[in-house]
Parts: sequence; C-alpha cells; structure tokens
Amino acid sequence: MIPAWASERISREVDAVLAAADFAGRNPTLASAIQHIRIWPVYGDLGGTLLLGVDGEVYTQDHNTMEIAPESDLRWRLVAWVSAAERVPELRVLLPPRPTGTPDCQVCRGTGNILIKKHQVGCGVCWGLGWCLEFPH
Repeated sequence: MIPAWASERISREVDAVLAAADFAGRNPTLASAIQHIRIWPVYGDLGGTLLLGVDGEVYTQDHNTMEIAPESDLRWRLVAWVSAAERVPELRVLLPPRPTGTPDCQVCRGTGNILIKKHQVGCGVCWGLGWCLEFPH
C-alpha cells in the first residue's frame, strides 16, 4: 500500500495522460487500460511499457502481445518507481532508502543513468538508484 497523497498524485498523472491529445488513437489498448485500471505509463523500451497503478501496483504491457499484467520482477518494479520519481520528485520518498555507507554504483557513478550515443538511459546495474540494492535470490 502507498500513502493516500501518493495515490492522489499518481491519479492526477493518469488523468493528464488521458487528457493528452490523440493518446487513445495511438494505443487504444493501453488507453483503455489506463482509464479502467487507473495506471500511469512511467517507462518504456523495446520490450514493453511499465505502468504504475494508483494503488502502487506495477504493471507491464508486453509490446509483442499488447497484454497488460502485474509485474512480478522486483527489478522492473523498481525501474517503474524510479522512473515515476524522476517525473514526480515527491514520490522519491517511496523509493528504497539507501543504507548508510552504501557506495555509489561504479557503472553510473551514482547518477542512476549512463550515456549511450548521446542518450541518457537508466543504469542496468543499480536499476536507476545510483547505488546497488541487494535483491533476494
């Protein structure tokens, strides 16, 4: 569960996406899901789109099947939250806290991003945090 203020903030982002000109025409399946499930698209790459629900749940839309389902992989769930916090900084308080003494990610040097051919992309080592989180095995 997430705090009510965060749910309300995500809901405003959902409404903004739905109000965007011609959004429904570009991806009607996603537009329908955004409206009915109340999910906010926060990250996309060649494989799919990550979406954040007003209840804090993370969903993914597979770009091959266009199917939308809850995301179970903890790393991709983290990417969704990091991406949301980049867009709406007040959501940063919902990210995992950095343990005292945890060094910066050596790959991105603590920025959470790396440069690939003039484009900033999320670091695949720290998943955008700027420091490495230990995931359960």
